[in-house]
Amino acid sequence: RALDDGAPGNVADWAERVNYSADHFCRRIRALTGESHNAFYQRRRLQRAVAALVHGQESVSEIAHRLGFTDSAHFCRVFKASYQLSPSAYRDRFPG
Repeated sequence: RALDDGAPGNVADWAERVNYSADHFCRRIRALTGESHNAFYQRRRLQRAVAALVHGQESVSEIAHRLGFTDSAHFCRVFKASYQLSPSAYRDRFPG
């Protein structure tokens, strides 16, 4: 749900929703995914961004805002670090 409303990743809130302590929640995420909760959340946000770039009509700024990035420049840096292309170049290379 946090991805859908652009809310920042808040471990305490997530843990409370599933009746875990924050520490236990983080251990479970790592056990299930092999990633920290932050890495998992960031990867999922970027996957949503890819889908929006390929299949949607939103601007890069709108996608960044909807997915809870602080601004489009931050989003572009994070995206490029993961995909070696800017969001715009990714959209151009892989049109939906």
